[in-house]
Amino acid sequence: MSEEGKRTGGSLPLLSQALRVFFISLAPFFVAGGLPLQAVCNIGVGRLLGHPLWGVSVSCSLGAVVSVFLICHNKDRTLKEGFKELSVRVRSGPFEWVALCPAVLGAFWIGAGIFVPPLTGFGPFYTAVVCGQISMSMLVDCTGIIWSPRKRVSIPQAIGAVLVVCGVLVFQLEGILSESMSMVPLIGLLAVALGAGCSLVVESTLTRRLSSSLGTPWRAVWFDFFFAAILATVAAVIVYPSPSAEGVGPLEFWKFVGGIFGVFVVAVGVIVPSYIGFVFTFSMQVLGQLVSSVLVDLFVAPFLLGVKPVPFTPLRAGGLSVVVVGVLCGMFADALVSFVSTGEGRRQKRLKSMAGDGGTGSDEDLKGRRCHSHGPSRVWRDSRTMSGEEVQSDRVPADGLGSSDHGQIPFRIDLGVSEKRENVVEGDGCLVQTEGDDVGGVWEPDEGTVRT
Repeated sequence: MSEEGKRTGGSLPLLSQALRVFFISLAPFFVAGGLPLQAVCNIGVGRLLGHPLWGVSVSCSLGAVVSVFLICHNKDRTLKEGFKELSVRVRSGPFEWVALCPAVLGAFWIGAGIFVPPLTGFGPFYTAVVCGQISMSMLVDCTGIIWSPRKRVSIPQAIGAVLVVCGVLVFQLEGILSESMSMVPLIGLLAVALGAGCSLVVESTLTRRLSSSLGTPWRAVWFDFFFAAILATVAAVIVYPSPSAEGVGPLEFWKFVGGIFGVFVVAVGVIVPSYIGFVFTFSMQVLGQLVSSVLVDLFVAPFLLGVKPVPFTPLRAGGLSVVVVGVLCGMFADALVSFVSTGEGRRQKRLKSMAGDGGTGSDEDLKGRRCHSHGPSRVWRDSRTMSGEEVQSDRVPADGLGSSDHGQIPFRIDLGVSEKRENVVEGDGCLVQTEGDDVGGVWEPDEGTVRT
């Protein structure tokens, strides 16, 4: 195969990898778009029933009911066997019981989304949540804590994560500046929002651990919502034992469907990070939330909650654009790193071919290699001895590969001007002079040049 064909063939796997990541990432994007709708629904239920905790209870209960239809789909392990395996695992280690706690984190997230935004505003709340999501997801990917597989976070992914946070900050800047709350309560509430963002990531990691015992992710999702519903209902009964249902009518039915969005958000957070990592999963969730929040602020919330529409200003458009750039950095990070690594691998392979059989392919293998050129004919000879034979090369083109009995010998073309000679071409392992007298040189790997 020609060098052109190799380069073309090598680019196809990178393209297919990027497309694979793109299609997988659509799941958290579209599913997370339902989170603003879930918040609207939960707030509406809390208003109808008299207290926000009942909104949390209804949301978690509906999630448990929806996911219960999916818990029996596993031919390898029955639900009874799954709970038996979970019991054995909990007793097998001192911290295995922590895997039973994602329900607490889920209830905390839903509750924070109902209680905090009315006090701080949605802008500061979601900015702190995003900071918590991105920072915790990077920590989980880098360290592999909480039984999560370690995934390398490349430099483009890290840059993309920072851009996502900065974009969200710009997107919500107008809302943040419009808040007039005193500093101390605001810092405390934003710390709660930051913890809520972290709890989403930790909930996903714990639910993944739970699913390995129960047999399927859907069983773990049901387990989370079932116990979160119990916790939220008990808390609601203690705080506000007599919910009012007088205002509930046929037209208010939509407010009770928020739990459906939560089921798929948790499920995506359990399944998708195995393929694209936590950092990129939650970056796509952030993008989905922002796009959805724009539509909710303009069309949904004014109609359903009676609030004023929030205009899509140039500042918000700029923030959303920065988030998109950050997400694209994360999306093509692996392909970019693979492309750079492939280029370095090809260079090392060419160096190895120059070093001969048994060479390591490093610059050190070229030390002491002598070469010289003859005038405009651009013929050069490698004077190093291989197995007692002197290697004689063919004509070297001005922009390609020279060939010899030991395979192709590559070199870079960098035209330079010296005080003594003009039109000198510097290559990997030799010095080729296109015009003038014969010259010779010795490769100096420490300096990266040919000493004449």
